[in-house]
Amino acid sequence: MKLKFLALPLLLGMTLAVGACAPAGTDDAETAPTEDPAVAPAEDPAVAPTEEPAEAPTAPGTEAPPQ
Repeated sequence: MKLKFLALPLLLGMTLAVGACAPAGTDDAETAPTEDPAVAPAEDPAVAPTEEPAEAPTAPGTEAPPQ
């Protein structure tokens, strides 16, 4: 009977000791999956696509001569 009372704290103490000695580098941030460079990132809808500006119209008769 006395053995049960001694075994329980010993078992609990060993369990806590093993849990406290987790290997280094087990943080969630370090084990988070990295982005695959082959997968294109999703485009942000808040960012408008950049378009090249259209050429300004020229007044009639001021066009450059064809070359």
